[in-house]
Amino acid sequence: MSQIEHKGIVSSITTTSIEIEIAVGSACEKCHIKGACQGSSENEKRVVVVDRKRGESYEIGEKVTLFFSEKEGLIAAALAYVIPIIISVIALTIMIGNQVSEPIAALISLAIIVTYFIILYIFRHEIKRKIEIKVEKIEI
Repeated sequence: MSQIEHKGIVSSITTTSIEIEIAVGSACEKCHIKGACQGSSENEKRVVVVDRKRGESYEIGEKVTLFFSEKEGLIAAALAYVIPIIISVIALTIMIGNQVSEPIAALISLAIIVTYFIILYIFRHEIKRKIEIKVEKIEI
C-alpha cells in the first residue's frame, strides 16, 4: 500500500512529543474531488501530536513531513467517523423499532457515541501503536 504524507511545521516540543501544525488544504492536494469539496478552508490548520523518538532533535518552526500508510489512514478514519455513524444508526433503528420516543432515542444514541469515544480515549495508547506516524525533517 502507498504512503500518505503531509507537510507541516513544528509548533511545540516536549521531552516526549512534538506538536506539528499542518495545513488542512495540504491534505487535499492529491484528492480527485478537491474542487467540489466544502470540507475545510484553505488556511485552516490542525495540530498533530507525535511521539518523539530518542535521539531526535527538532526546533520550533522547522519544516517536517509526516508519513503514515494508507491502511493506517483508513483505520483512523474508520475509528473516528465510520464506526460511530454505524453505531448511531443501529442504536436509533433499534430504539425507534421498539417504540422509544424520538427525543429519548436520540439522547440514548448520543450517550452511546460519547461512551464509544471514551472507550477510544481509554485505549488510545493501543491505537497509537497500530497507527504509527513517522516524522522526517525537510532538507532545504
